[in-house]
Amino acid sequence: MTILRTTSATTIREPSLHTHEKSRLDHSTTTTNMCNRQIEENNEEEEVEECGMTDAMFQRGAYLRMLRQLELEDEAERQQQQTATFQPDKQNEDNDVKKSKDCDDTASLSHASSSSSLSIASGDDIEDQIDVVVSSEGLKYKVLEYASFLGHQRYYDDLKHANVNFINYGQILDSNGCAGGQLIIEQRKSLGKGGLCWDAAFILAEYMIAHEKQWNVQPQRADCAPVLSHDYTPPQQHQPPPPTKVVELGSGTGLGGLMIAKAVANCHVTITDLPELVDLMTSNVALNFKQQQQQISLTNEQQNIFQNDTNSKSNATAQTLRWGVKEDYTDGPYDVIFGADVVTSLYDPIALAHTLYDLSHETTKVYVSVKARLSEPHELFEGEMKRLFEKVEIIWNVEESRNRNPDTAIIVAEGLKR
Repeated sequence: MTILRTTSATTIREPSLHTHEKSRLDHSTTTTNMCNRQIEENNEEEEVEECGMTDAMFQRGAYLRMLRQLELEDEAERQQQQTATFQPDKQNEDNDVKKSKDCDDTASLSHASSSSSLSIASGDDIEDQIDVVVSSEGLKYKVLEYASFLGHQRYYDDLKHANVNFINYGQILDSNGCAGGQLIIEQRKSLGKGGLCWDAAFILAEYMIAHEKQWNVQPQRADCAPVLSHDYTPPQQHQPPPPTKVVELGSGTGLGGLMIAKAVANCHVTITDLPELVDLMTSNVALNFKQQQQQISLTNEQQNIFQNDTNSKSNATAQTLRWGVKEDYTDGPYDVIFGADVVTSLYDPIALAHTLYDLSHETTKVYVSVKARLSEPHELFEGEMKRLFEKVEIIWNVEESRNRNPDTAIIVAEGLKR
């Protein structure tokens, strides 16, 4: 394996609306002047009303076009930054990794045919480190080292890492600071937002790991408990308590649930989403958990891209769970239910609240991370949760996470109302 180090210094764009806003206002002033002249010439009330409506519609249309143009410019610049020094010999058209979806994850890239590294930088040595892994077939896969992003956290937009195939989250630490195992998550941009990793999932998982004693039936010891390796057999106990049943709703890539399964002992985590996302979730489980690799066969190509630490404190599985579809609830109720960034304008917040209720028992703990950007869906969700659960708390400024995204809050609920 050959590793080449190159650095590209580019500026990360922080969009400003001033120029566009000034242009829109100038256009608005010109239109208003035209309207005034028309009023003076005709001096008729009907023309005044028609002109005012036309001007308002024009300004709204111009504003919407401006926002769309800014979105397109941001996406184009993001792609230019991430591909400045990355010119693949073979392009994977929709950014999927068909050949490597179930492969072993790693900090060591020794099994790749070749590898290189690039940095996406923006002054003051602020940079994202992206490793380029080349398969034996000549396909190139980009792997973001998440620690490099945590080192600067200059930006928090949702699509900041959309063009990366894998994100290496490194060792996931438990509540005692002990390593639970390494986690690498595959992304598939072609699946839409469900195929990408989000800040809200990382923040929620670190919060839940830090507060394990609040929800785990059998919390970890104060010292570093052993991880579940391929050869590890738990010691025999007299009537050991059953593992805590944990389920994640709207898992997407499975990031949040797999972080918890890596770091928290004595629990079983089920990551769930729509049927079209089950293959990606299953691939990420097999990629990171040795126990699942015994059940899911991997191709030689998948095995040869990465070599990694697949140890974990607990285990995880993936399956379909559609909100409001009762036949998908057969494994419930659960001891812990959580979801990251699942309260959005795309989904029914009332249906989500009722799904959480239906999957709960009397002592279930519910954790949901939300973004402040969608006030109306959040208000509907919070109101319905307060109607269904005895206690609902909202936590801002989540200090337990290394990701400092200021727009993320966590809703904690418990106690079913009958």
